[in-house]
Amino acid sequence: MNAAILTNDLITNGGAPRQAMLLARGLAEPGHRATLYAVNYCREDCFPEIAESLDVRAVHTLAPDAARDLKRRKHH
Repeated sequence: MNAAILTNDLITNGGAPRQAMLLARGLAEPGHRATLYAVNYCREDCFPEIAESLDVRAVHTLAPDAARDLKRRKHH
């Protein structure tokens, strides 16, 4: 089975990003192909220990400083 998981942001260690990554990992473990798509992604700040085994694709790959700035702007 091929699965696509879509989310807006993978920029922090929050609940929704973690659940999306765990879902992708859970699908991949028995041999399914799971691709995680995000608009914004920060490798360093969003569960790098989970993401290292995943196929993550993003429109914008952000550095940690840019991800924190984006998070601040979205919450104000």
